[in-house]
Amino acid sequence: MRKFIYFENEEGCMSQHHLLEGEPVPVRGWMQDECKEEDAAILEWQKTAAPGDYADHRLGTIVCVSVEEHRVNPIHNHLNVTVCEDAYDAMAKGHTYPPPTKPVAVVRVVVVKKGTEGGNSTVDFLLEDGTGQQFMFMVTGALLKALPI
Repeated sequence: MRKFIYFENEEGCMSQHHLLEGEPVPVRGWMQDECKEEDAAILEWQKTAAPGDYADHRLGTIVCVSVEEHRVNPIHNHLNVTVCEDAYDAMAKGHTYPPPTKPVAVVRVVVVKKGTEGGNSTVDFLLEDGTGQQFMFMVTGALLKALPI
């Protein structure tokens, strides 16, 4: 079973709806005559979406956040942080990224005030490489606050 968050664009703000695969999206006009084709396409997309995949919809964006079989690797529960004084210090500490490192663009950053099951904030980053492949990573607000800078 896949889990999704639907980010609904509203006038000047955004609300979110947590959904399971196949559940109707609680937005205006869901499955009404003029919207059935687009809404059915979202339900079909949900069947194959992987965590981090997203689809734009007429009133917002839906993001696949997990698949039941997918378990979070414990390594993702922490962040290895190195603080450097400047670029020269970073290079001296071995933080260089020679080819074949490929650049990615930040497509979207979403701050979710209650992004964790415990109701804590998260910052979600959607990235895209030169081939169009998309990646998503999430950082908790507590982890960001704990950075030693």
